[in-house]
Amino acid sequence: MNTTPRFTLVAILGLACGGCGGAPGAGDPGADAAKGGAAGAGEGGSGATSSAGEAGGPARGARRPGATSPGFTPARPTVPVDAPPAPTCTGCFVEAEAGAFHTCARADDGRVACWGSNVAGQVGAESPHEETLSPREPSPLWVPGLDDAVDLGLGYAFSCAVRAGGRIACWGDGRDLLLGSAQTCAEPAAPCRVLTPVQVPLVVDAVEVVAGDRHACARTAAGEVWCWGRNDHGETGLTPSPSSPLQAPTRVPEVVAARLFARGAVTCALGEGGALSCWGDGVVDCKPTKPTLLATGAVDVALGAGDLCVLDAGGAVRCRGANLGGELGEVHAPHSCGKNDAWTDELVQLAAGASRVVGVGGSLCVLDFDGSLRCLGDALPPAAKSLVETAALPAVTSLAGGAGHLVMLGADGRVGALGANWYGQLGDGSAYQAQPSMTVVWTSTTALP
Repeated sequence: MNTTPRFTLVAILGLACGGCGGAPGAGDPGADAAKGGAAGAGEGGSGATSSAGEAGGPARGARRPGATSPGFTPARPTVPVDAPPAPTCTGCFVEAEAGAFHTCARADDGRVACWGSNVAGQVGAESPHEETLSPREPSPLWVPGLDDAVDLGLGYAFSCAVRAGGRIACWGDGRDLLLGSAQTCAEPAAPCRVLTPVQVPLVVDAVEVVAGDRHACARTAAGEVWCWGRNDHGETGLTPSPSSPLQAPTRVPEVVAARLFARGAVTCALGEGGALSCWGDGVVDCKPTKPTLLATGAVDVALGAGDLCVLDAGGAVRCRGANLGGELGEVHAPHSCGKNDAWTDELVQLAAGASRVVGVGGSLCVLDFDGSLRCLGDALPPAAKSLVETAALPAVTSLAGGAGHLVMLGADGRVGALGANWYGQLGDGSAYQAQPSMTVVWTSTTALP
């Protein structure tokens, strides 16, 4: 996620219900990824960064007002929605991103460190903690051969980086054109581990990369959007074809973006004047769609477990969607795409003084200016339908959410993480923890070998 200051607050909602409220069943995060994934059901996605001066995704104005979510103060923020500036230290981390079950961070010298699930090689290094079903790396490791990264994007079981000069390199699951080039797997049904970053063809002059479950998109300096990977639901911006579900890097027609956001099988682009266009599965009434203009005058957006939430210039957030994890409070009746097409479009307002909003699985969390983190939903304890204080955090410059863990970048250049640690994604060296930990684990560049 590019950290060039543009906006002041990003709203990000639940990433997936596959990991909501508990650890994955089979212990293999790569297995479910092979199935594709419906919109909002996906757990991976790098558009989920809420950062200082950074629009992690576009936002759109709601079509009509609605009820106020319990636990939210029905008032506009009384303080500017600003945040600490990105770290400017030497030898520290300047960006942190969350995949479904892994974490990556970019250092100021362009190196990238990753940890967590390594079932498909998304950590970028051979894990010494190999296991039959789910290799994992609970301690941060530098990605070999990558020392010029300027932006990161994490998918379900793969990782990508924009390199100096504008080319993109990806590693991890080599199936489904996720790395941008022809498949290299002898057994397509099994995870295909690519540990060395592979250059994505055709895409040049990139400045940003984002990823959903099984697709990725890049934005060029000219605002062009290029996408690749699975296209079962139109997530690459082209009409899906049952006979050809995979898409090589291709430009999305007639879309010019200033910011990208991706989650599950959905992609959004924020354009000039706050124009928001989204495409993929579940964008409009739970149905696949081509790039569709959803709003103008938007500031930021949240894409989650079937949810689409918007932040306007006044600090109000409007949401529509499934609310599968209770992350929208009690203003929406839970339902899922395919079972109920009666999408809601109610207004949910943020508490006054909030500086960040981020989604973690089926939870929505608000970081207040006093450093208190309040959450609702079922991914982080305590599960609640109203905002309750979850943790106290120091000054942070960005937040990102995985399927069950929350990643933050501290103003001092350290990366912190809390929540689920099923695959070591918190980076504390623990190979497995059954219950989420609400104690922040901090990692610095000096702790890496």
